[in-house]
Amino acid sequence: MPSITPSSTDRIHSSSESSKVTSKEQSGSRTSSSGQSKSSSASFSVSIDPRLAPGGVTLLQPEPTLVDYVKSGDNVTFSWTYTSLIVTPSAINIEAYCTKNDYYYTIANNHSATDMNVIWDTSNTGSESTNDSTPLLMANYILYMYDSEKEVDKTIASAGYLAQFNSFKFGIYKPQANVSNENYNCVNCKSGALQSGRISIIGPFFAALAIALIHF
Repeated sequence: MPSITPSSTDRIHSSSESSKVTSKEQSGSRTSSSGQSKSSSASFSVSIDPRLAPGGVTLLQPEPTLVDYVKSGDNVTFSWTYTSLIVTPSAINIEAYCTKNDYYYTIANNHSATDMNVIWDTSNTGSESTNDSTPLLMANYILYMYDSEKEVDKTIASAGYLAQFNSFKFGIYKPQANVSNENYNCVNCKSGALQSGRISIIGPFFAALAIALIHF
């Protein structure tokens, strides 16, 4: 059942500036990216000024401006906080969308919205021990967080309700084995050395020619 965060805006009663949701029954069923179907229902009453912004997510960890890549096999901790949120959903879905195969990898389904921390075990994603056997690719990803009652990329949040978060982009990589440089052939290095040799020969020639012309 969604919870209501007290706000001064809840006391706005002007019909021209607020919208009233009274004992609204929400129910339904959706299929997540992992193929699991879930249903839920909620009943509540709240007045919200429609001029207010939808609720949002601010990612705290990883630091969005510092982390660009995630090593495959590592555990990744996601921590966040909410902004402008009046109606808190009972649960949220957290997924990693791969731009290479157009697939949503489940990080957490029906995760309690009040628990603003989750650990993603990338080594377990796409393994036989999970319901989702799609392998985790070395590619670019987008982190998605949204109300579990909603469909990803299909719902526009109302004022005070949680809007979908999808602004954190990152890559997943797998370290490669070291390669011996014993027989490495650097063509550019050789051409550079030859070029340097030409300059060392031509330089003194023109210097001697200039001196001869001056004395002549």
